[in-house]
Amino acid sequence: MEMEYNTARELMQIPEYGRNIQKMIGFAKTIEDRDERNRAAGSIIKVMGQVNPQLKNNEDLTHKLWDHMFIISGFDLDVDSPFDKPVKEDFETGPDRVPYPEGESAYRHYGRVVRQMIDAVAEEENDEEKKEEE
Repeated sequence: MEMEYNTARELMQIPEYGRNIQKMIGFAKTIEDRDERNRAAGSIIKVMGQVNPQLKNNEDLTHKLWDHMFIISGFDLDVDSPFDKPVKEDFETGPDRVPYPEGESAYRHYGRVVRQMIDAVAEEENDEEKKEEE
């Protein structure tokens, strides 16, 4: 009997559901009879809802469960879903890059906001407001 390490197993697409849900979906993909496969998919959705009890029977969350099942299956599970099947290309693109300000700050240890405050006070024309302390 050899030990099976998680690193040698198939990569989990959505780890929140666990490896057993992934195995159930993999088994459902091997079922040849379409009606039987649809029943298995419905049962898997119920189990996925029990794994996350906070989801309950909200229709938006049920749609999310179906989407997650298709994602875990690699988008090749052929079942009759009550919702549109998600498109693989929508999940392959990453988020847009966040534009970071360029250039060095003279007061790095204080941060950019402190430098902006100093500039705002320097631009103030009224000497009374410049000296005012809050």
